[in-house]
Amino acid sequence: MKEIDLLIGEMERLADKWDISAVISLQNKQETIYERAYGWANREEKRPMTVQDRFCLSADSYFFLSLCLLHLYQQGKLLLNARISEWIPEYPLGKDISILHLFRAESGIPDDLYQVRIPAMQKEEGYDALSPEEKFRREYMEKCRDISFSEVLRLIGDRETEHLPGSKEDGSFTAILFLAEIIRRVSGKTAVDYLMEHIFLPLNMQDTRPGNDETAAHRGCMGDDCLVLLPRAEGTHCFTTTAEDMGILCRAILDERLFPKKIFQLALKCKRDYCGLGFCKIGDLYYADGFPERAGDRLQMYFQFDQGLGWFYLKGDELISRRENNDWRSFGREVRLFWQYQRAYPQKPEIKKVTGKNVWEAMEIKLKEEQLSFVPDVKACLADALARRQPVYLLKDRGLPVGIAALNIRPRQKEFQITFLQVDHRLQGRGYGRILLLKAMDILKEAGAKKLEIGVNRFNLPAQRLYKSVGFQVDGMYEGFIEMKMDL
Repeated sequence: MKEIDLLIGEMERLADKWDISAVISLQNKQETIYERAYGWANREEKRPMTVQDRFCLSADSYFFLSLCLLHLYQQGKLLLNARISEWIPEYPLGKDISILHLFRAESGIPDDLYQVRIPAMQKEEGYDALSPEEKFRREYMEKCRDISFSEVLRLIGDRETEHLPGSKEDGSFTAILFLAEIIRRVSGKTAVDYLMEHIFLPLNMQDTRPGNDETAAHRGCMGDDCLVLLPRAEGTHCFTTTAEDMGILCRAILDERLFPKKIFQLALKCKRDYCGLGFCKIGDLYYADGFPERAGDRLQMYFQFDQGLGWFYLKGDELISRRENNDWRSFGREVRLFWQYQRAYPQKPEIKKVTGKNVWEAMEIKLKEEQLSFVPDVKACLADALARRQPVYLLKDRGLPVGIAALNIRPRQKEFQITFLQVDHRLQGRGYGRILLLKAMDILKEAGAKKLEIGVNRFNLPAQRLYKSVGFQVDGMYEGFIEMKMDL
């Protein structure tokens, strides 16, 4: 319970810091263990949020559509790797695109909203004269409105796919509409009706119903931190719910009561980092993929399955973000990172060379302020190594960036050095420094090193102790640093 108490305390601190308007709820498999409302259900009226407030969500999101499609798959009514031409024969490119491609945001289908509808709106007479807030509202309503599938096909039907299906991630808004249409053609029901009949009502979620009778006013985030009051969303894809009912759904997922285990594992299996079937993964933490927000309010639901723990936010105001200490931060991201760093101890540490695919993860590593008097920060280390054409390696454990090692490898000159070695300050004192050092030494040894050199600030005593613990010895002492060497 100590970990949970710390998480709750951090949530409460961050909720005040970010001035969120939401209901936060923590669940285990049996019950709600924490629930509290923050901020305003209506800022203009100064009406505080309550745990009884109603929120409008859209069935047309990866998470809720995945519940429908997994249920249809369980019933034997479709195959997840089926080509979409089986259900939508009038789309000429459907024979090359599978349901899995749609789910994994890699279909290549052109985006009817952001590539066609909104650009056309921006060309309308008088659009340029609108205020930024009014433009934002109009685009939001275009995203929320019901659009017939025949119109979607008319808008994108003669366009080639953006890329070969399955070759890259795209995040097409239209892929969501294709998934919803497949559910309708397979079952004869809209996604909302299917959820009500096969998911919500069987779980006894009595406060969840189709349509929009929300009580929490919604504000979207224009840019990073400008909240704009938005009109009430209307559409056949909308439904309203409460924190109590989302708690029921969260517990059912934690307890694996929705689907047999083998089927649920399909949803959690990620082809790449982050992306499963309606669920995303960061390390050992999963979250419900709420993209896109077609109804204003949003559900963010997280699952720590190995502990039988879940938490979620039902948000009226969209979460803002801003740059702090040269890093983008938001309420949700700060809570997640707090939880993951708090629980991280060496389990499955892996080291890989820093490339364009993981360089942003490397730059998430942070040092204590006082450490910066000994060594440059991670970004400076990466820049220095890049300029010197030295390889940099990233240590991760269960998906969490732990530390970096920049190495000087010059076999012809018989130069082998550890240029920089840095472990995130949130993970120091847990054995990761030694693990990173030993793995860096292995890389150098495999490259042909017989001897190693490293320079250490004279006043960086923890680093000196670390290097001495694996066999480094002081070889020279200077005004500002110590040179250390060892034989392999």
